[in-house]
Amino acid sequence: MDDAPPGRSMRFDYDAVSEHYDRHRSWTGVLPRRILQWAGTGPSDAVLEIGCGTGNFTLHMERISRSRIVALDLSFGMLAKAAGKLSRTSLVQADAIRSPFPDGSFALVAGAFVLHHIGDRDALFREIRRLVGAPNRPGRAAFVTTGHAEIRSHPLAEFFPSFAAVDLARFPDIPEVEVGLRRSGFEDVRVEPVEVRRSASERHYLEKVRGRFISTLSLIPRPEFEEGLARLEAAVASGRRLDLTWRGSLLLASVSPSRRTACVSNRPPSALSS
Repeated sequence: MDDAPPGRSMRFDYDAVSEHYDRHRSWTGVLPRRILQWAGTGPSDAVLEIGCGTGNFTLHMERISRSRIVALDLSFGMLAKAAGKLSRTSLVQADAIRSPFPDGSFALVAGAFVLHHIGDRDALFREIRRLVGAPNRPGRAAFVTTGHAEIRSHPLAEFFPSFAAVDLARFPDIPEVEVGLRRSGFEDVRVEPVEVRRSASERHYLEKVRGRFISTLSLIPRPEFEEGLARLEAAVASGRRLDLTWRGSLLLASVSPSRRTACVSNRPPSALSS
């Protein structure tokens, strides 16, 4: 995944965490199914996921879709983990802003929790615009992310004082993403609010927090993390009920066949065969 400039994002080493990343991270098939249903891709189409990580989101796409799936990430460690769970997805190690694919290679490009890792999102949206669509079909892009209102109301912000500040500095707000997609040439951009239950119980959620299941918790100073974890442990031990519903947004953008632009990428591919 791409690192943003200082002040917009914070560096996070996904190669270092790839070995234990899946212990506390998972996806349901709800959002992949919604994206694929909206895009209407079929067996003759190709779908690209950017920032695929260890392939948890990709795995659902692979199970649901009959299209050819390609998944891209900068982290070799994450891709190596993905290769162990995916059976028919082509894995590519590359920068999403400078991808190795020809114009119009994909009917759909999707990304889940990747935008806050991208320094130049305008460049990303232009690249995706280049990759999607063809003279005989529309092009589509879909992103799962979270907005500033949801970050401020996140339940962990109560226990970790700098939690919201860390993510407000990394995540673009939803209107910013909408404007960027339209500026890159996407005609129809819509936002769907989404809700997904984070954990089966407060104790399960506590275990995920102990394992720093989101990168935000690794970017908080260690003393603050330990103090916040102690407060969370006390709250769970007291029987307090936490809000375990994740709230975010699904952005869906499309462009008609007639609006396709010509642009060529000269970046050579680096691939892992799954």
